[in-house]
Amino acid sequence: MYGNISSRTRRLLAYLNGDETFITELGVGRSATRSGGLALSPRYWEAGGTWICTGSNGRLVCLLNGAFEHHAHRPPYRRSRGLVVLDVFLFSMVTDFLSEYDLTGIEPFTMIIAEPDALWELRWDENSQRHVASLARNLPHIWSSATLYSEEYGSEEQCCSIDGNRKNTLLNKTIF
Repeated sequence: MYGNISSRTRRLLAYLNGDETFITELGVGRSATRSGGLALSPRYWEAGGTWICTGSNGRLVCLLNGAFEHHAHRPPYRRSRGLVVLDVFLFSMVTDFLSEYDLTGIEPFTMIIAEPDALWELRWDENSQRHVASLARNLPHIWSSATLYSEEYGSEEQCCSIDGNRKNTLLNKTIF
């Protein structure tokens, strides 16, 4: 996933490519938000969840599989990660979601939440601790699912914010 919010226009560019290994039927979903707005997303018909959703309030939520490393898949889980994406829109304040939402029994994930004035990263590693970071909106950021790359690349993935003051080693390596 790539995200960049321009400081002049406050626009976000997000690109997200699914990494699921199965083929499933997709559709478009619309949900009402707590503030009376609308959230729009592609949906997995069977589970009802999504990996990316945008709201009429300017909020964008993107979901990536895994937190910091490839994890063992151990179903059943209490709630689908894709439904957690939609649950973010039930909170008028993202900070309330980040601090209050019950993540127990949910498979590890990385979630990027962007609003016109803020950008957050939430990583849930299944170990009862949420890892939350407030990120600079004026810098480009790159994320990838922890389930896609080896430990060597996963640890370097964290250095992918390009701030002009340090060399971005991951972008200069061949990862295929």
